Amino acid sequence: MSIIIGIVVVGISLIFAFQNTDFVAVKFLSFDFEGSLALVILSSLLIGFIIAILLLTPSIFRTNSSLRKLKKENINLKEKNNDIGIVYESEGLGEVGEYKGGKNQ
Repeated sequence: MSIIIGIVVVGISLIFAFQNTDFVAVKFLSFDFEGSLALVILSSLLIGFIIAILLLTPSIFRTNSSLRKLKKENINLKEKNNDIGIVYESEGLGEVGEYKGGKNQ
């Protein structure tokens, strides 16, 4: 779903940029630049995308790390349950297993 939204945003940005081809002067700090408005818009979009990726990267790594830890914990708990004889029907992550009984019924 997010890929579709991304494609739509890029498409709309490209249409907007190519309809605005006038030359503009951009001043930022000590930089002066003259170019087409389309180039300025697309450059701004690219810089914003790069900044967003850089800001999201630590969160993605934390989430993946947490997921790995939870998967290991899930495996350890399943092994502990097997040791005491509890059997669950579902093996999928995030699914609720139905208790099927065990040694301690």
